[in-house]
Amino acid sequence: MSNGVEVEVDPEQEPDPAKVVRARREVSRAARLSVYIAMIWVWVELPWELLASSTKGQIFAVLVSKLIFLLAAVLTVMGSAWGRYPFLFICGLSVWAIAPALPMEFEKFPLAFILSTGEFASKAAAFLAVHDGCRRVLGAIPSAIRGAIRRSVAGPML
Repeated sequence: MSNGVEVEVDPEQEPDPAKVVRARREVSRAARLSVYIAMIWVWVELPWELLASSTKGQIFAVLVSKLIFLLAAVLTVMGSAWGRYPFLFICGLSVWAIAPALPMEFEKFPLAFILSTGEFASKAAAFLAVHDGCRRVLGAIPSAIRGAIRRSVAGPML
């Protein structure tokens, strides 16, 4: 099919285009690479985040947040919308939260600045690469809707 959508039909049923078992979106190489880099960076900065955690609850929260991020990243690489949209949400929120703190970290704590800059860059790149793939698919929807409206309005006149 078009737009890189892979469709699998249930082999036990007769081929019927209306019966779709699973439709998966192919993820570009750039998006996969940027997601992998963001996943690696999560593991690189994990020891420092655990050192900064003072209670068991904070350690648990850090570990759970990393596992959720990794699950969303793996699902994104596999082409699942169940992973892609949470991944975009997590990356977008992280970039939005990290950016204002970078100047203060640069002045006060250079190691945190380096770690935050790596996280910022990897998640921003992953967000842009994955979002670009979503935009190509979602960009076709408004044009299809506009075409349907034109046909319904101009249909009786033709």
